[in-house]
Amino acid sequence: MGHTHAIIYLHITFATKDRRPAIKDLGALGKYIACVANTHGAHLVTSGGMPDHIHLLLQLPTTISVGELISKLKANSSRVLGENFQWQHGYSAFSISASGVVAVRQYIENQPEHHKQRDYDAELAALLSAYGYQRPT
Repeated sequence: MGHTHAIIYLHITFATKDRRPAIKDLGALGKYIACVANTHGAHLVTSGGMPDHIHLLLQLPTTISVGELISKLKANSSRVLGENFQWQHGYSAFSISASGVVAVRQYIENQPEHHKQRDYDAELAALLSAYGYQRPT
């Protein structure tokens, strides 16, 4: 009998439309996202953020693509955040090795400290640079 084994961790972040500070309760939002993730076979390790964006550390199953899962997370969470709430288009997702989970978890859970020094745009630029992302030409 065959078996599929995969341990896939992703650090995902996305922002509110126009970076509006529209997230009032990050804890409740994280709990809701955890439920949606579980429904699709994913496991939310932790979440955190600021009123204008969220970070997620997810363990992804092999049964759903990254884009499909994020689409479901954003669509469902936007409904619970209110009829006038919108997420921006797109997202950023970074693969994390099992040995990096603790550091990423701490990073996500300490978002208020990070944002005393830089805003989301600067944070995202630093993450993209750290992962070697180069814009397509």
